[in-house]
Amino acid sequence: MAEDRARAEVALASPASRDEALQLTRSKGGSLPSLDMQQLWFTTLKWDWSTLVLVPAGAKASVLRIAKTLAQIGNRQSGRVASRPEASSVASAADLAEDITGRFTVHTPAVAAERWKQRTIIALDPVITDPAGIPVASAADVALLCVELGRTKIPEAQKTLQLIGRDHFRGCILIK
Repeated sequence: MAEDRARAEVALASPASRDEALQLTRSKGGSLPSLDMQQLWFTTLKWDWSTLVLVPAGAKASVLRIAKTLAQIGNRQSGRVASRPEASSVASAADLAEDITGRFTVHTPAVAAERWKQRTIIALDPVITDPAGIPVASAADVALLCVELGRTKIPEAQKTLQLIGRDHFRGCILIK
């Protein structure tokens, strides 16, 4: 039941069924990010979050490119550039993530407020090979499992879900 709800929240309205998962494709040489990535960004804005964690399901996968692209899309809304903050003392899960892998800051308009909301997108290394990301994913407002079609093995994805806990994930991104 929870999986169906999460799938429905991540899947975007299309001619296909809402239960069908969103599949991301790489942008073909254009200066704008792919339409799939833009749709993914705007889908994440339906949720109230200040920290979004992308968790690769495969042992050799990387989600850094996706995190950077989402940050660029988010900051394009405000005319800002995606930034990677300087390393500082470890005071929160977001600060700890800087040492683990990529962390990007996005500034977006806060709903019903005059100020900008700071959002942090964290690209974790695979937790099945580097468990340091488990507490970061557990502490985040939103976690998305990233599965590479044809590369991620089902037991790796299952182990990732088990290590972090299914209840911490909002949905799954399928990457072509």
